[in-house]
Amino acid sequence: MMSSTTRDAMAKRRPGLRTFVITRSTFAGAGAQVGKWLGDNLSTWEHYRNSIAGMLGFASLFQVPEVGSDVWLVSLSFSGFVLLT
Repeated sequence: MMSSTTRDAMAKRRPGLRTFVITRSTFAGAGAQVGKWLGDNLSTWEHYRNSIAGMLGFASLFQVPEVGSDVWLVSLSFSGFVLLT
């Protein structure tokens, strides 16, 4: 609900221009107004498979045309995980 309100406010503020709103939380029918971000994923095969399945699900089942996720490069160090962007 907040994402569609944000989109409406942006459209009123700058009429004639297209709005672009990305959100992590969606609701039924949100794909007509906003895009979906699936969040951060590690660069492991399990995370790749899950993010691809999630993007395909949102694009096909839930009709959200703008969907995506971030992939982080992970390197092991002596102190644990180090995230590299």
